Amino acid sequence: EAAKYLNELFLGYNNTDDSSPMGVTISMAAQPNNFFGNVFCSKYLHTECFRGQADCRLSASLYSHAWSFNAKTNQTLLGLSRSVGYAFNQSMVESRWAKCSYI
Repeated sequence: EAAKYLNELFLGYNNTDDSSPMGVTISMAAQPNNFFGNVFCSKYLHTECFRGQADCRLSASLYSHAWSFNAKTNQTLLGLSRSVGYAFNQSMVESRWAKCSYI
């Protein structure tokens, strides 16, 4: 059921339809064996501010069939060439969690 839902999000984007899904938000893990090793948040995890960057954050990217793929191989280009990622509840990303984006 989860794979079906994620595939619908990943394949559903249509640039001519504003009601189509945006894609799937995934954080590609620097620490693949420890989810909280990828989260910086001193209030909850007792981590420290890293090089002056924002506290309580987790970086992620939006993936879709319409972008971030190799035109020759048609393979999805995953962030930072990492092999493990965490998919997020897209409804929560769009309604609550997302704070900013870079293009």
